[in-house]
Amino acid sequence: MRQKSIQVSAALVAVLVARPAVAGEYGVVHGVNADAVPWGTFCAGVLSVPVERGGGRCAVSHPASPYHGRFQDFTGLGKTPPPNCDIAAKEYQRWTTPAHGSSDPWAQCRMAWSRALYAREQQPERFSEPFTDWREKHFGRWLARDE
Repeated sequence: MRQKSIQVSAALVAVLVARPAVAGEYGVVHGVNADAVPWGTFCAGVLSVPVERGGGRCAVSHPASPYHGRFQDFTGLGKTPPPNCDIAAKEYQRWTTPAHGSSDPWAQCRMAWSRALYAREQQPERFSEPFTDWREKHFGRWLARDE
């Protein structure tokens, strides 16, 4: 099951990152009209949020970080490690800064949000905030609504 979700997630990321030279290049991703999102200003303007897990706390974390989900223990040890604050801070920096010299400077940011949307929709039990509330909070203006 995990392998299939990884494959599906990878396929979604590939769709978001691919940049055909036509209008409507990203489409609707988990209810978000990705073509309407102004990725440059949206990504650069994301504010950091704290994350707490396993008795640890990081003051700087990106809202799309996987650290915000309940830890999945594949070891069977039953212990939840604290978040790695260095990694959380680097994620935040990488996803809020354009990649210089790239034809698509916000690809990493779009991929992070795509993975977060997918994880929160497919595994809502891992997150304390309901998927629709979280999506509305971050993408409310760009939700694909039925007319």
